[in-house]
Amino acid sequence: MLKKRIIGGIIVRRNIAVQSFNYKSYLPLGKPEILAENLDNWGVDEIVLTVIDRGNKGPDFELLKKLKQYNISTPLIYGGGIKTEEQASKVIGYGVERIMLDSIIYEDIDNLEEIHKSLGSQALVLSLPLVRNKNEIKFYNYKKNNFEFNENKIGEILNKKYFSEIVLINVNGEGGSDGFDKLLFDYMYNITKIPLILFGGICTAKHIDDCLALENVSAAILGNSLNYKEHNIYRLKKEINNIYIRKHNLR
Repeated sequence: MLKKRIIGGIIVRRNIAVQSFNYKSYLPLGKPEILAENLDNWGVDEIVLTVIDRGNKGPDFELLKKLKQYNISTPLIYGGGIKTEEQASKVIGYGVERIMLDSIIYEDIDNLEEIHKSLGSQALVLSLPLVRNKNEIKFYNYKKNNFEFNENKIGEILNKKYFSEIVLINVNGEGGSDGFDKLLFDYMYNITKIPLILFGGICTAKHIDDCLALENVSAAILGNSLNYKEHNIYRLKKEINNIYIRKHNLR
């Protein structure tokens, strides 16, 4: 039976882990390497580290060096500043299991193809933010604050099977506590059957249960809610009813 995962999310801005609200306002939380160590000790199934202000500066290799020194055993996904195959391979060389890409699908399909040829789809995750205004859903490019891609263009890219999973981001709910917007899942499910990781508004056992019960959802990301209560992930796993969740003891 394929097990589904609970992923701990860390957002980094200006070298500090932050609590993010719709990617528009931020509160500092502390050193990202310390938060990653905590998540590693508390028993998440995976850690996704997103550095949101790299732009054209490339990946944050200094942060990756620090993380490597902490000997974190939980599988790590890194996203932020990756533009080329050389950068992607170097990130993997720091012990990162998978990389997460976003703006490259708008800006440089040729480099995406080179990264895919080098690392394969199992190492690649796509970050895909969605915004809903009433019943209208759009793909959101948060770096440019616009809605640059349409459904047909996204579908063309996904059909090429560059990615093993998609992090589907509920931008309106990011930083909130109302659960994931199922209409976003329904919309994406009609476009692709690539496994989805849901992020945005998920913070309770019921939220997780609701997400993981959905067909084609492989994981849920928890962000802010994991940073305020030690061993919260252990408590949540005890409360979750979903038969597919990985159960394990606190380290």
